Amino acid sequence: MKGTFYYTMAKLSTAQQDLVNLKEGYDRIKHPNLPGYARIKPKYEWTTTNGITYAIIEYIDLRGGWATRISTEGRFIESLGKRVQSSVKKGTPDIMGVYLGRHLGIEVKNGSDKMSDKQIEVQLDMVRAGSLYCIAKSFDHFHEWFHKQDFKQLPSSSISKADHRAMIAYEQSMLGL
Repeated sequence: MKGTFYYTMAKLSTAQQDLVNLKEGYDRIKHPNLPGYARIKPKYEWTTTNGITYAIIEYIDLRGGWATRISTEGRFIESLGKRVQSSVKKGTPDIMGVYLGRHLGIEVKNGSDKMSDKQIEVQLDMVRAGSLYCIAKSFDHFHEWFHKQDFKQLPSSSISKADHRAMIAYEQSMLGL
């Protein structure tokens, strides 16, 4: 057809399409009055470590879990003119999360990246403590691992917000805060 522009995307894997579908569904629920033609298609970077990390965190969050990126690099403080070491333990995985009551540790290793001795030590400690641990070489690799896990719904806390606030106030008073 004359004057028609066809936009073609690279074919997504099943895992990648699963994330895109979850995000589109979430956006439809969050913004129900926004017409389909006005919605921005979700875009992910599937080949970089940062892109894989972002996609994994978003996937866990969209499935009803909680996840965050952990940085062990430290930070630069301008007023001191120097870099300050992070208080996060060396070897801590890139992503920490919780899904259906299970703790997740996820180390993203892209390309030829390898686990350090300290990362291996932390992995063993976390698994011994009951965490599920994944060394994700790609989003697809993580997705496959995630769906092989035996997530059993743990009973959720039935504590009220008022009781929770009272517990925090009690703990703070015991600490003299």
